[in-house]
Amino acid sequence: MFRYILFLILMLNFTSLSAFDKDEVRDSPPLNTRRLVSDANHLEFLKDTLRAAQSSVMISTYTVSPNGLFKDEIGQAIIDAAVRGVKVYIYYENQRSGSKEAYTAFKRVVSCCARFEENANHSKCVTQDKRTVAIGSYNWLADSREGSSNGSLVISGLSASGLIKDV
Repeated sequence: MFRYILFLILMLNFTSLSAFDKDEVRDSPPLNTRRLVSDANHLEFLKDTLRAAQSSVMISTYTVSPNGLFKDEIGQAIIDAAVRGVKVYIYYENQRSGSKEAYTAFKRVVSCCARFEENANHSKCVTQDKRTVAIGSYNWLADSREGSSNGSLVISGLSASGLIKDV
């Protein structure tokens, strides 16, 4: 999987330049990558992504759960981004229920999203604007499973644009 992603990055280096105007090409680094390896890394990345977004954030996760949505104030970060005018798109396959209070808070987050849609989906990724994409095995809006080992590759810069279009 890692080799495939690196191959995509190299291929996208050549195609992503057309997605930007000349000023963006001059001001943007061609490629930045890093790896997220812990729950804390993933949660901090997601909060930072929602805070920094200017136009859109897409979150694709296998499961959405009230505990996952509200841990470390992720739900509030989604609401705050939407209030700033950021379009938040969430795609998932499974939804876990919670208490009546959690369901009420859950519905508030859903109402702020441009799209909150169930579909046949096992992909786990986050995109921000046309600048950053994270792809890996982390369920962004679900409870962490004890002892699980998840990682995500974060790609930003010009190479991210083509990859985001593919995602």
